[in-house]
Parts: sequence; C-alpha cells; structure tokens
Amino acid sequence: LVDRLLAAIERAEGDAPDLHRDGCHALLEQSPLDRQPCTCGVPKDVLRWCAADRKMLALHPQAEDYRWLCALCREEGQNIDCTYPCDTVRLLADGYGIIETEEARRG
Repeated sequence: LVDRLLAAIERAEGDAPDLHRDGCHALLEQSPLDRQPCTCGVPKDVLRWCAADRKMLALHPQAEDYRWLCALCREEGQNIDCTYPCDTVRLLADGYGIIETEEARRG
C-alpha cells in the first residue's frame, strides 16, 4: 500500500504542471515561447498537497521492532488500531483512489 501511495504521489507531482482551471492564462493558445504564467495556482496547490502527504506518510512509519505496527500510533498509545499501515496512511491512500481490501491487509 505504501509503495502504491508513493507512486501515486509521484504521478500527481509529475502531472501538476499541466493542471489548470478554465480561464488560466497558461491554457491560452500561444506558442511555447509566448506562454503566459499560471494565474490559477492549481499546479502550486497540487505540489503543496503532495508535499504535505509525504510529510504525513513520514510521520507514520513502520515500527522497527514490531514491523506490523505503525511507530507513531503505537508510541502515542492511542486507543486505535496501530496495525501498519495505520488508519492515517490508509486514508491518505484513499485520497489517491487506492483502496486496500481487508483481505489484502491481512496478507
């Protein structure tokens, strides 16, 4: 799941320069030399969201000693399922359209 999530984040980062809202100056039909700068901000937003997702993923690593647990969730002693990947990682993946079934999670 984590590898698929990282790949999805990487794809989103690669696609970001071409994502614009209607009416953005970057979409106007022009020669590449005369292309106007982006006025919608979408590419920067996408890159910022991807960076935040990478940070969230880094905060929830697999535990070194008990590889089936999330290090952060286990450390905080929360009354939640600490199984790795934890709920936070699974929710991030869900945002990229990656759905992990219970069967896949159990191995």
